[in-house]
Amino acid sequence: MKAPEALFLNGVRFELRWVQNHHRGLNEADFTPNELATLRFCGEWLSGAGSFAVRTSGTTGAPKTIHLSRHQMTRSAHLTAGALGLLQGQRALVCLAPSYIAGKMMLVRGLELGLELNITEPAANPLLASDNGDPHYDFTALVPMQLRAILSDDSGSRSILSAMQSVLVGGGALSRRLCREVDELQCRVFQTFGMTETASHIALRRLNGPQPQDSYETLPGVKIGQDDRGCLTIESDLCVDATLVTNDRVQLVNEHAFLWLGRADWVINTGGVKVHPEQVEATIREAWAELQADVAEVPCVVVPAPDARLGQRVVAVFETPEPSPSFWPELRRRLSRKLQAYEIPRDVFVTSSLERTQTGKIDRKSAAARYCKGER
Repeated sequence: MKAPEALFLNGVRFELRWVQNHHRGLNEADFTPNELATLRFCGEWLSGAGSFAVRTSGTTGAPKTIHLSRHQMTRSAHLTAGALGLLQGQRALVCLAPSYIAGKMMLVRGLELGLELNITEPAANPLLASDNGDPHYDFTALVPMQLRAILSDDSGSRSILSAMQSVLVGGGALSRRLCREVDELQCRVFQTFGMTETASHIALRRLNGPQPQDSYETLPGVKIGQDDRGCLTIESDLCVDATLVTNDRVQLVNEHAFLWLGRADWVINTGGVKVHPEQVEATIREAWAELQADVAEVPCVVVPAPDARLGQRVVAVFETPEPSPSFWPELRRRLSRKLQAYEIPRDVFVTSSLERTQTGKIDRKSAAARYCKGER
């Protein structure tokens, strides 16, 4: 496919030939950090670099740097194009930081597929931040926080999103409430499954339309399996290793599809019964929304605390102002109708601010360390 002649960065047109020739000598005082990272990466790509250093997200441990080959990233871009039907000349909105794989791959897709790249500073609602005089886009990728902010905006952002052809959402769990709102959009919305080590996603799950999916379907050439823990294994030329063993517990539907159950390293073992905190969190958010429909979705995290009798007990931490005393008993009553007794949090904490990782996910280890000290 023919590469575009220019990209638009915060509303300013940059000829790609200029980017290729000048990316190494940019004056840092003239650009924001996001602009610098974008121009430097695009310049490296246009210059034919064969390998790229990428930071992992740090979701389950300290972030680290790995190297992905040009072949892996190009292959990923073309697989996405095939899955979504992306065409040369379509307009892409890039609103994810190029410091991480999701943002880098949006740039690679544009450069490799001949898309018009419209790049803006990462923001809660990137449709408000975009500034190119034309609100129409065909394709974008978002994190759940951005999707939530767009759907909550009443100034036209929702209609701009709905008019797109395809939207990718990844980097975190989506609540049932958010999925219901997505179902009202006209555009196709796909939740992604992947990681830095697979050069972005290796599977997609359609969230809306006449046939929404519960399971993820793999991209062509991706072979999946399970290890003895029930965790997903991946074989693909997208992977940094021939076989990638994940910490994601799954249920295999067939050789090309799987249901995601949760992270093995986050599983809580309470009295010998394993609890997947992500599933408990989804139920908590749904019950919370039933009680306070006028309140924005509440961030919460379920973590283990040491327990003398059970080994571990389930604890929930909420980022919210303290509700009335009568709220917690009612929330617990609702949870008892949706969860098993061992899944219901035995302790509840409220904070004004939960710590996040560098990619904006709630830091589970930090929450556990802060609120779950000492055996009981």
